[in-house]
Amino acid sequence: MSNASTATDRINWIDCIKGIGIYFVILGHIYKCNNIGMWIYSFHMPLFFILSGYLIADKLTVPCYSKYFKKKFKSLIIPFILFRIALILYWWVVESGFR
Repeated sequence: MSNASTATDRINWIDCIKGIGIYFVILGHIYKCNNIGMWIYSFHMPLFFILSGYLIADKLTVPCYSKYFKKKFKSLIIPFILFRIALILYWWVVESGFR
């Protein structure tokens, strides 16, 4: 018998968000040379990283959900925002000179 999760172990809202993310990946590849593509590329892959970080956590060791969400915010959202700011600055300073 395998340890694979069954259909009852899945979290429906995460599956819905992943489906929407997959849709945005497809749209991003279709519209990659305009503002829609740039907007989609700004969040579609980080969305999957945030969801996987949420799912990998051992929720049984967290006694309080507010503490859990504060910890997740500090470890996932803040680094994401800082990386996005650095990436925007890079695009503005370096990439704008080449395009």
